[in-house]
Amino acid sequence: MAANSNPIFKSNYRVGSVEVATANTSRDTGTGVWSGAILTGGDNGTIIERVVVKALNATTAGMIRLALNQAGSNAYLVAEIPVGAATPSATVQSFEVELVRTDGLPWLTLSKGDYVMAATANAEAIRIFLLGGDL
Repeated sequence: MAANSNPIFKSNYRVGSVEVATANTSRDTGTGVWSGAILTGGDNGTIIERVVVKALNATTAGMIRLALNQAGSNAYLVAEIPVGAATPSATVQSFEVELVRTDGLPWLTLSKGDYVMAATANAEAIRIFLLGGDL
């Protein structure tokens, strides 16, 4: 069987966002408080091109965790993002980080019904954005 030689482009852009603030030190996706779906895979799949994490207040050293839930059946930890300590002020920004692959591939590809959820290790308000598009 011949491989598809036609490029596939996004049909529309998608942005998912959630604020997490309840401490969950577990790496087990079935334990503790996890966000609901941040971004759910569309009918033909969805690619996530970048992840942006932005603290809304002061932070202590900790971790943000992202998990892939496969259409409501199995969930797997896919990323741990270290959070640095920061006390925002007029001259110091709050903690932020952006994850993007440098090889041109998507950060993550979601099948129809798959979704990404998040948790924070510390009880600190963190906003997470997933940017991509439907295929």
